[in-house]
Amino acid sequence: MQWPFVLEPQSATGKNVTKAAQVADRWKGYCEDLYRDEEGKGNEQKCWEQEPPPLRSAVARTIRQTASHKATGPDEVPAELFKAGGETVLNRMHRICVAIWEIGEWPEEWTFSTFIPLPKKGDLKQCANYRTITLVSHESKTLLRIILERIRVKTETKIADFDHEGDKRSNHESQNTDAQGTRAPTTTLYVLCGLQEGVRLYLPR
Repeated sequence: MQWPFVLEPQSATGKNVTKAAQVADRWKGYCEDLYRDEEGKGNEQKCWEQEPPPLRSAVARTIRQTASHKATGPDEVPAELFKAGGETVLNRMHRICVAIWEIGEWPEEWTFSTFIPLPKKGDLKQCANYRTITLVSHESKTLLRIILERIRVKTETKIADFDHEGDKRSNHESQNTDAQGTRAPTTTLYVLCGLQEGVRLYLPR
């Protein structure tokens, strides 16, 4: 990962950090703490049904819908290159996505990212007073968007199924719903929590 430079940021103990190596270490530690996923630990033993690999048409659609003139990731490969590559790039990208899907491991090169800090209000020596955005490679975004689309479809399907079952419930079951009608939002949250757990265990690492 590449780390942004902020003039004399403060360490976690409140001391000013001035040397470039120390600045990088400070941002590294801050971002790792910020994005650390403690909830997913210890769940790898659960088994989930393997999804079918991405279709070539899904890869083609994702590349076609990728916006142009966007910032590149650490590899500095622009989205325009994927679009200009035509069938050759599409076929190669599809093979890569299928291989990653079947192996279940994200390529190390695709895990690299560039963090960009955008200052907010307050003391700008505090890392917490910056909003961080992450730039990843466009090839990594291609597979991520395919996964996101599958999550969206499954989420909408699950919510629709629960709503359909809810409509068939008897009157005495509906008494659990308060005056504001919280059954639908509660059902949605329940479905999303279940999907989140499944996604965390299923996605390639």
